[in-house]
Amino acid sequence: MKRERVFSIPRFIFELFIVFIGVYGAFELNRYQQNKRENTIKQNYFITFNSELRKLIADIRNAERSVMIEMQKLENYHDSIAEKPFIPAFVSFRQSLLITQAGFNDDVFVQLDPSLASSLTGGYDYVKSMENMVDVFNQTSASKLSGLLWKDLFDRSSNLKDEYVWYQSRLKLLQSNFKFIGDMMENQAVPAVEVIIQEFNN
Repeated sequence: MKRERVFSIPRFIFELFIVFIGVYGAFELNRYQQNKRENTIKQNYFITFNSELRKLIADIRNAERSVMIEMQKLENYHDSIAEKPFIPAFVSFRQSLLITQAGFNDDVFVQLDPSLASSLTGGYDYVKSMENMVDVFNQTSASKLSGLLWKDLFDRSSNLKDEYVWYQSRLKLLQSNFKFIGDMMENQAVPAVEVIIQEFNN
């Protein structure tokens, strides 16, 4: 004889509760996994961004060194090179910063920390202004100094002639700006990004 199942409200509520827990648990697990995937993507982005920052710093230091070498040549001028052609410095500094641009376009920095986004925007703009400054320097130097001999730039006392002091002044300006932005990136930007990367591991 078949036994009829007796409907029990407490049992029904219990089973409903179990189903709810299962569905809620699956939902939370899915959300946790999604958040973990998103955090991993962000972490990998900042690791790549950190590499781009370090390359930028290396390029800044190289440009700074090339400027300092040219400044030393001017300071160490002597008559033995008077008849040699003067070749104005060509400073190489051009940055794509594709990872940084992607971060701005996708609002990665803003979502993480608006103050960080503001600082990085300032740094990015500074780098771009340095590129423009370098371009103007290269064009002006090539236009005004190409074809000269070393002796054309200096007087009989081996001092730079007044009409060419601008060249030395602009070299000093480039050097000080490269040093400033290089120090800022190295001492502030990189440590801040490394803290962010470490926080993803916590």
